[in-house]
Amino acid sequence: MDEGFVTIQTYTDTTEAHIAAGLVRSAGIPVHLHGVNHVSANWMLGLAVGIRLQVPVEHEKEARGLLEVEAPLPAPVDTCPACGSPEVATASASRKVSLVLTHALQLPWPFRRDRLHCRSCGHSWPQVRQRAS
Repeated sequence: MDEGFVTIQTYTDTTEAHIAAGLVRSAGIPVHLHGVNHVSANWMLGLAVGIRLQVPVEHEKEARGLLEVEAPLPAPVDTCPACGSPEVATASASRKVSLVLTHALQLPWPFRRDRLHCRSCGHSWPQVRQRAS
């Protein structure tokens, strides 16, 4: 199957290889993932030989162009509503209290993580949980 095909990218992860192949296929370019079944069976082969994304020679330039387009990084999930800083963590005061009570009473005490705390300005607010659709 390698005749007439050229390798345009090599991947170590099967998921990443399938996503890239789907992107190239969506442009109407035939794609062959060489070695994907071997890596699925033994993931260490991904590090040794990798998964080669191959396309016909006549589509090489177009396929490389599709894979070279860089998508912007997504914004951090949680940002402080007061200052906009991405330095956000779960409020840990209740965790410390729970830890002390667990040792003192010898009872498990649930850790509450329903508040967020900004490390930059100190603002604290309730965490909004999104339901899976």
